Amino acid sequence: MPNINLIAARREEQLRLTRLTRTLFLAFVASLALVGTVGLVETAQRVVLSSQLQMATARMARLQPVLDDIDRIQRETASLAPKVATLKTAKEGTTKWRAILQVVSGAIPDDAYLTTLSTTGTADDTAITLSGAARDQTVVGDMMTRLQTHPLFDHVDLRVTQVAVSQVPGSVPDAKHSGNTFDVSAHLRGTPSPPAPTPAKDKGAKSNG
Repeated sequence: MPNINLIAARREEQLRLTRLTRTLFLAFVASLALVGTVGLVETAQRVVLSSQLQMATARMARLQPVLDDIDRIQRETASLAPKVATLKTAKEGTTKWRAILQVVSGAIPDDAYLTTLSTTGTADDTAITLSGAARDQTVVGDMMTRLQTHPLFDHVDLRVTQVAVSQVPGSVPDAKHSGNTFDVSAHLRGTPSPPAPTPAKDKGAKSNG
């Protein structure tokens, strides 16, 4: 009886070892299958990424001439920027002075004319000096009123006025043989206004008196 029980125990142990070995083998096979699957997935991803990289590289190669043109145009644009700014400033200045000259021309009465027109100051602080001759001081005052009431100017001063030397006593002066010469300063609006000059004594009035 003891020998029979020993044989049965050995058989049971062998069966247990056989089952354990089978289980370990199946687990090993499953692990190999899992590792193989992961490897295949990674390989597939690498192939896809490599293909995408090749396609992107090919597209960049095709787009490179366009990128080169864009870079060239940007460089040319940057080099032209100072010239464009200069032309823009010149255009604005031309437009501005055309408007100023139109206003000044429209403000001069029929019985007056200009001999010189000059500017003083800077671009941010500009005054125009009008020199000419008029029939009398009333005409000069009319011209100053027209300039003063125009929104382009904010300050108009009479610098000098005097009786013209060429006036003939007893004659009636006209625009070509004017009775008074004048210097009028008109300051442009929007620029800092300079201190108002002290008006000159009315020499014409003294002569007439």
